[in-house]
Amino acid sequence: MVDESLFAVLATLVVSSSVGLVSLSVQCSIQADCLKRGDCVEVDSWTCSFSTVVDEAGQLLFSGNETVLGLKTLTRGVCPPGEAQTLVDDRLACTRMRFYPSAMNVEAESLGEAEPHRKFCGRWVDSQRQYSMEPTPFAFYDEGLIENQVAEAVVSKFKVRADASSPSRFRSACVRMITSNSGGTEARLAFDWLMQKIDTSSRTSVLRSVGTLARHYCDAPVQISLTFGSGYRELAFDISSGTTLANDEVLTDLYALGVDADVRRMASGFASRILRQEAGGVGDVGEVMHGVEGGWVAGDLRHLSRLLKAYEEDPEGGSAYFQALTGRCAFAVRESVFGGSSEAARTGLDKLPPADRFVAVGAPELQAATSSTLRNARARRHLVRATRRQGVSACNDALATFFPGHVDEAVFDTMVNRHLYDRIGAAYPGVRSAVAAAIRGSIISPTLGDPEAVARNALDVDMRVAGAPLDSWGGKLLPLPSPAFSSNDGSLLMLLKAAGALFDRRSRLVHEGGVCDLPALYPATTRNAYLFPAARCGMLLPGLLVPPFADNLYDDASLYSRVLYVVAHEIAHVTAYAPWRAAPMAELLSGYPPSTHVEAIADLAAVNAIVLTGKVNSSELCGHVSQIWCARMPDAGILGWLVSLSPGSHPELNKRGDSMCSFLDRNF
Repeated sequence: MVDESLFAVLATLVVSSSVGLVSLSVQCSIQADCLKRGDCVEVDSWTCSFSTVVDEAGQLLFSGNETVLGLKTLTRGVCPPGEAQTLVDDRLACTRMRFYPSAMNVEAESLGEAEPHRKFCGRWVDSQRQYSMEPTPFAFYDEGLIENQVAEAVVSKFKVRADASSPSRFRSACVRMITSNSGGTEARLAFDWLMQKIDTSSRTSVLRSVGTLARHYCDAPVQISLTFGSGYRELAFDISSGTTLANDEVLTDLYALGVDADVRRMASGFASRILRQEAGGVGDVGEVMHGVEGGWVAGDLRHLSRLLKAYEEDPEGGSAYFQALTGRCAFAVRESVFGGSSEAARTGLDKLPPADRFVAVGAPELQAATSSTLRNARARRHLVRATRRQGVSACNDALATFFPGHVDEAVFDTMVNRHLYDRIGAAYPGVRSAVAAAIRGSIISPTLGDPEAVARNALDVDMRVAGAPLDSWGGKLLPLPSPAFSSNDGSLLMLLKAAGALFDRRSRLVHEGGVCDLPALYPATTRNAYLFPAARCGMLLPGLLVPPFADNLYDDASLYSRVLYVVAHEIAHVTAYAPWRAAPMAELLSGYPPSTHVEAIADLAAVNAIVLTGKVNSSELCGHVSQIWCARMPDAGILGWLVSLSPGSHPELNKRGDSMCSFLDRNF
């Protein structure tokens, strides 16, 4: 009986699948015909979906009307409530419907509901089932689409041949390299240029050569990143353990560069010699930082100490090994465009992949962002058999990786309305004062060991905006580096020089700037913000300064309830490392899992502060934060099980807005 039942189920699946495929085939055929006639437009879907095009007479025939409601119905079309139809790459897609001067998306609301997230977002949430195991937040579902559109616009800024900027010159040279397939020759030019900076005539010169490689993001016996200095806002260099090349890497790279067999043999023997050494200390490690102003700290130096001991035994082999190190660096630059035999997680040389939203960050994130090497910049595709279009795309990716500051500026110019930016800047001092007042107030202060000290820290928070002009309220104090390119430089040598310029900028940050002048830790298009609580330095990313968080046409109530609520949340993260009073904190945050308390207290202090500004009442604020944090959630049973295993650092979506609304109802 079991076997027969199983057979019946399998037969049903086969039949249903066959019928489904036939139906899909018919639909695709119908779609192709109507697209050819111009009677429909393609919906962005893999199921051959389409939407018919109806003329004015057809609309009247099918009871169309000319009211505002009729317009909204027509523009929404097949899209969920709160979204509207548009064309993206000649396909019908659903994008966020914009509302102003009030940012409240009334199309998404279901006002008869009781829970705030249902009341202000219920129709949008219910419009589609959530098949993914990841939630779809209302405020972030279109982030990827916007990022892609901005990326295209940013690349266009660097396409202009008359533009003399470093990224434009690199991009033009890179496209020529792809067209002529001259990557191997360019790698050799980069190798020759870097070898001119390598000297292995003494122990001191070896240490300085190690520093030269590390400063160009090459694989080297040490890795140089940034960390916090002695003061809260000061920076220092961190010298930590790097890498030792394997024999196969030594032999392969030197052979590809045309180095003779004797040198290859000595380099390979030296690599084996390094592995036989006992690790120890390096008293003169400061020579690695020769010529660099500013402080440094040294950590694990096992690879460097083994290299130096091997060098004392075999200086000639050490010289050959440095040729291998330099060759590995030249080929790593090539792989950053052409790809390699393995892949790495690609991001900017001073950036991290997107992370949790609106977080407090510290030394681990700083060191992770500034410890990237050329291995991390490796392209995701292999261009040996790639099309020209893929090659140009690889050049665009390399531009974003090696010129992150220039890209940040271009993203800011593309995404941020200057009037909106000035409004946020004008409002910032008042929001910062309101956060300090909330921390001193009767609701938040009982939870803190020293609320007055925390309030003073809030008043000292310096907020920047990635890519903002230097002379503006959110701009950094130090200009971008400008690598010294010559007309004879190939594009790969340009990348190597750009890497060195990025390190030079870090050196200036250490001895002239500080934490608040750091580049953004995450890509500028990310819809995010963060704070270094210990340094009291915050960062807004331009990706956040778009709807539904910000718009130059938003009224004050909307602007304060959305993007300035986020600003207040980041300022309130000064509570993250402050002493807490356990019992009052547990009482205030009784509805939150303990793992979320850092974010929860920042949320409550933020909405408290926004109410104190007088720009919006608690009821309106509840609606705005509910819409920001509402989401389509996967199956409640499975999701509940996963959340119970690991609640995470942030309050659960939907409940996050509900909890803030409950707090506002109780206290305001």
